[in-house]
Amino acid sequence: MKIKKNKNDFVVIDNSNTTLNIKNRNIFIKVIKFNKYIYKILQSFEDNSANIIHQFEIDYIRSVFKINGNTETNISLFKDYFEFRYLENPNIYYNLLALCTQASFGTPIILLSNCIKNNNIYIGELKYKKKPLIFNIITNNNELVIKIKKTLRLFYINKNSEDITINIINIEVYIPFTSKKDVIITYNFYKKK
Repeated sequence: MKIKKNKNDFVVIDNSNTTLNIKNRNIFIKVIKFNKYIYKILQSFEDNSANIIHQFEIDYIRSVFKINGNTETNISLFKDYFEFRYLENPNIYYNLLALCTQASFGTPIILLSNCIKNNNIYIGELKYKKKPLIFNIITNNNELVIKIKKTLRLFYINKNSEDITINIINIEVYIPFTSKKDVIITYNFYKKK
């Protein structure tokens, strides 16, 4: 197995699905073709720009949005900035907004749930401190990358109907929007302490 350091903040391992065991955590990396990833998201909106904008506006309120690491709370400024940036090609603007909705997290959750072989284990929000979906749009010259982060948990329901956390999962999605290179999904599983 070859491990190559990439200039980004993750390790790509032969462009295949891989699990790494590091002390008390496991890391799982999934690589997906950009066009396949965005196609599923756009399909969920029926390729309708009004649906995309509506969902983006709903998700903006319940998520954290950053541009180059700086939190942007004003949805109008966010939309105006990117609408102006992609003025010559509005489809690119709508694609960006579609990727900045909770629909972009559907594929990572489906892939994770397909890996769980036990019907009594569930994926859910953290029990006490819910964390929002975090979108960090990184722009540098003509490049634009979307990094999405969310912390969830794996849990089961015991005989007393109590939910018991097994693992904390940090999920990160790296989307090279401009270059349309492969999307990288990283799952970091931490044992509950």
